[in-house]
Amino acid sequence: MLRYSQGTALDGFSLTGMGYTGRWDSTDQVPARGVSAGIVDRFGAIDPTDGGRAQRASLSGRYAATSDWGTTRVSAYAIRSALDLYNNFTYFLDDPINGDQVHQTDRRWVLGGEVVQSIPWEALGRAAETRFGVQARHDDIRLGLFRTAARTALSTVRQDAVRQDSVGFFTDSTVRPQDWLRLTGGLRADWVGGQVRSDLAANPGAAGAWIASPKAGIALGPWWATEFFLNAGSGFHSNDLRGAAIQVEPADRLSPASRVPLLVRAKGAEIGVATRALPGLDSRLAAFVLDLGSEILFLGDAGTTEPSRASRRIGLEWTNRWQVSPAVALDLDVAATRARFTEYDPAGSHVPGAPNLVLAAGANWDEGLGWFGAARLRVFGPRPLTEDGQERSRTTALVNARAGYRLENGVTLRLDVFNLFNSKASQIDYWYASRLPGEPAAGVEDRHFHPVEPLAVRFTVAASL
Repeated sequence: MLRYSQGTALDGFSLTGMGYTGRWDSTDQVPARGVSAGIVDRFGAIDPTDGGRAQRASLSGRYAATSDWGTTRVSAYAIRSALDLYNNFTYFLDDPINGDQVHQTDRRWVLGGEVVQSIPWEALGRAAETRFGVQARHDDIRLGLFRTAARTALSTVRQDAVRQDSVGFFTDSTVRPQDWLRLTGGLRADWVGGQVRSDLAANPGAAGAWIASPKAGIALGPWWATEFFLNAGSGFHSNDLRGAAIQVEPADRLSPASRVPLLVRAKGAEIGVATRALPGLDSRLAAFVLDLGSEILFLGDAGTTEPSRASRRIGLEWTNRWQVSPAVALDLDVAATRARFTEYDPAGSHVPGAPNLVLAAGANWDEGLGWFGAARLRVFGPRPLTEDGQERSRTTALVNARAGYRLENGVTLRLDVFNLFNSKASQIDYWYASRLPGEPAAGVEDRHFHPVEPLAVRFTVAASL
């Protein structure tokens, strides 16, 4: 990474260049029954030829200028990336001879940018601010999905060329009519669309959609360094453009395929309280609800996009930052969530993979020059793996630590320890059918998991010029 900058965040500019390349083997999930039987260890693989390679280079720039007319911010970026993934999720379920390995390829250019103008003004004799902005992005993508054995091509499932564009216009304002009242409101309009060229004659096509996303908020206070707030708004998530244009299933090249909406509405609201009543403590408690019009799943081994049902998440979020002293700071973030599908299905109402508890806590000690250190705890609660909630993952808890020393000449020495207690937890878990050698042709339903990395140590030397 290389960065050059001048000025400040409000009056200045920066240019950043980044590059990455990597190769890896055997990073897929493993079946729990295979580990229990000693067929494979936690860090092994049923198919040792699984893995991949990636390359990525980017150039980005940022410019900001402030005057009596407000602050103008301009940013732009260009990204070139290449990705190859070799995965065997089900081992010998579909092809008992060659195995079920697939090769996914992704070659893309991404160009984009943003322009935002902040304008200060007065409302009822009080300071206010309005922002206007536009964002744009262009993706030129070449995608492929192939059946392979030991990374040797066997057949083509699908190949596509996708050109996708998006543009978003937005504005928001903040006004304070009274000392105890702050109002915010905004509106965003987005268009996403493009064209798909496919090796299947029935699947090329074009799609595009507009969506508007309003938001509003009100804050009362502060009284005794405490304010109450209510926010509500809507947004969206976009889906694979190929899923919006598809007509036949790539796997057999004959069966009709269900199209998915290109943009899916999301609606959310929160109500809560934020306080700084205690010296050095910044605390916020909120209750929230989030509705998604559809949970969408891309099936990487089949090359299709599968829509699922609408869902709702209800929960509490508590965030805390406590500056105990000039050198010592503590933080604690907790979110408890209930996620359920809102449309009935005999399969059940649980959203697979949605945790009911997420916790992050940390302690940081920094004297400036000389010694510094930190420790962080992350906890992900049990997650349902099936829609009926019968199969669940275990809790994942990880502790990382850091210690370092800053020299007067600008050199910093730092030692990071990841997974300090060498937890044998999972990064993620899935429940599905796979087949190991000698098992029934229909396979065996089982938990498949990615293990967290074992205890690791990294030493860093950094110089500030």
